[in-house]
Amino acid sequence: MRLALITKNPRLYTSRRLLNAIRGAGHQGMVINPFRCTLTTHPFGIRLGKRRLTLPDGAIPRLGALGHWPILSLLRHLEMAGVSLMNRTEAIAIARDKWHTMQCLQQAGIPIPPSMTNVAADIVHSLQTDTGWVIKTVDGLQGSGVVLGPTMPSAMSIATLLQHAHLNALIQPFYPEASGQDVRCLVVKNQVIASMKRQHGGGDFRSNLHQGGKAIPYLPTPHETELAVESTRTIGLSVAGVDMIQTHHGPLVLEVNASPGLEGLESVTEIDVAAHIIGAWIGSMT
Repeated sequence: MRLALITKNPRLYTSRRLLNAIRGAGHQGMVINPFRCTLTTHPFGIRLGKRRLTLPDGAIPRLGALGHWPILSLLRHLEMAGVSLMNRTEAIAIARDKWHTMQCLQQAGIPIPPSMTNVAADIVHSLQTDTGWVIKTVDGLQGSGVVLGPTMPSAMSIATLLQHAHLNALIQPFYPEASGQDVRCLVVKNQVIASMKRQHGGGDFRSNLHQGGKAIPYLPTPHETELAVESTRTIGLSVAGVDMIQTHHGPLVLEVNASPGLEGLESVTEIDVAAHIIGAWIGSMT
């Protein structure tokens, strides 16, 4: 089969590992840069410069920090042309929007932090906590666009600043008992195949490895495993990284990532995660 990786940068660790796993399974791997594609309706297809693209049998979407509209448009085009995607376009769109993700998880009864967006100024003073608030941009990645506000007025000031920059904000309580740690579970076809615990680096409360956090292998509890699988299923993904924090109220799901990085998981667990992902995906296509 011809299997494509949808990415702007095939040199990244995860991209290289997935391409190697595709080729190691005996299939042809190719890269499609979504920012160089021209989508056409007459005839229905994709062009790379003057060349009409021969469509792959399947594609793995990798969404980066750059604008995701061209990628989602390309993925919808591929789906309409009959190409099998590892994760469906609409599920990816939900996961890319942190607020929409929180809405879906809450409706499914999955425990999440109480969350707000579009907070009205006249209720600010009734929303005080002793621990502070976390403000996130709804489409931030790898810990970018995440700020801690010690009070609701300060959180609102940050959120307003983000809105002025045309960035929508999500506000959630800060849980100091989490001690700057979170759990990342990698779910593939309704199974957790690898997991790790991440600890913030230095004085930063964010545990993301891209923000200087450190990781250790971690065996999730049966409850955490169930939450990771159910969160992935609720969003409609086949492969996802699910992030949770451990609080006095039990584990809470923070995020469901449709394009999880593999470097941290593979380095701390010594599991060939890329091979697991590709093997499960190809098995579902045949």
